[in-house]
Amino acid sequence: MVNLVDKIVEIARTDWSNCIFNITGGYKASIPFITILAQIKNSPLYYLFEESEKESYELIKIPQAPISFDFSLFTDEHCAFDLITRGKECQNLPIEYDFIKSLNGTEKEQEETFKKLKNLMLIAERDCPKTKDKRIGLSTLGKMLYDIYDEEKYNTLLGKVMEIKVFEFFKKEFPNAIIDLGKK
Repeated sequence: MVNLVDKIVEIARTDWSNCIFNITGGYKASIPFITILAQIKNSPLYYLFEESEKESYELIKIPQAPISFDFSLFTDEHCAFDLITRGKECQNLPIEYDFIKSLNGTEKEQEETFKKLKNLMLIAERDCPKTKDKRIGLSTLGKMLYDIYDEEKYNTLLGKVMEIKVFEFFKKEFPNAIIDLGKK
């Protein structure tokens, strides 16, 4: 499943608006992931309904649901997610204790965040044959959402950094001007 999501993200990365998803065929397990991906990226989603008695087909457009994902969790816990991303092999993933300790906050807050990440199904335990223990990694859903975050982070973070630098320049060069950061 991870390979399918990786391939879709690789193909669509340049222009999500030109991607149309068809959830008619394939493995049943892939349909929810493709649906979530299409909904979050606001890409058209279709299903070809077959009426076998009439031997007719109806193309059904799945409406865009009013859903979004709060990607700030990835930003807030950047150091922890850095431990489990970037195609790391199982033996290079952290054990549960190390992952929890990499989360922000007090020990209690770290435990709560860890439970939240598990409940949101963003992380999963993986059996690691090389080390003969369990390691923490991104789940399929977590990987899909992190890839979207990672893609958008560079689009938006770089833009914000540039905006701040331009703001600082104009504030320095024109100290008496009224300049609002973030206003159009």
